[in-house]
Amino acid sequence: MDLWNALIPTWKVKWLNSEAKGSIDFLPAFDNELTDGKIYTHWTTISGKDVLSTFTARGNKSTFVFSYGGQCSPANQEAGIFVGDVMLDYTALPSASELYWRGDGEEEWMVLPVVIEKIEAEEGDDRKRTSRSRVRNKTLANMYKTQAIRAERLQCSACGTKGLENYAEAKTSCLEVHHKRPLMFGASKNTLNDLTLLCANCHRAVHALNEPYEKFLTRFSREEKRP
Repeated sequence: MDLWNALIPTWKVKWLNSEAKGSIDFLPAFDNELTDGKIYTHWTTISGKDVLSTFTARGNKSTFVFSYGGQCSPANQEAGIFVGDVMLDYTALPSASELYWRGDGEEEWMVLPVVIEKIEAEEGDDRKRTSRSRVRNKTLANMYKTQAIRAERLQCSACGTKGLENYAEAKTSCLEVHHKRPLMFGASKNTLNDLTLLCANCHRAVHALNEPYEKFLTRFSREEKRP
């Protein structure tokens, strides 16, 4: 049952019947060939809240059934999802205006009105924003990175990431200047000694952890070489 091509692009199904309070985003991590009885997941929106719904799949492109009952019932009931089966004709996408539903354990199918839309997002809008924020001095950071390049010290000071030669002229973009003193402590005068180089992963991690640079370094073993 190869539905891979039928599932791209992915779709959002919005229920139009009064009892339904959400929609289904068909974004499952399907195998190229669906396996009967295997549990799959996708996003479901209920009253504005996104939850993961679980189901088993069976059928073909014209009678594709999502079973939210059976072994998938407990997780779906806890999330507030209707338990039962949904049958959808993928060959009719995106013009399909209805699908079939039956409650768990029922035999008769009900026809439900739906609106099916392709999942997409418009990006690249030119927007003017006005905001207030603390800023860094780019000149100092550029000076530090330039000196590191000239001294051939392109290495993450935390994890010691190397192998940057594989990126050719793009290697300098793999390391970022990190300020050891966070802006949350307010304005301060910094020198080159207050800066260091971190790889993109470590730089994002130290900010996400919201911990001092010195404490962040303790996460790495002494065997990991630092400049």
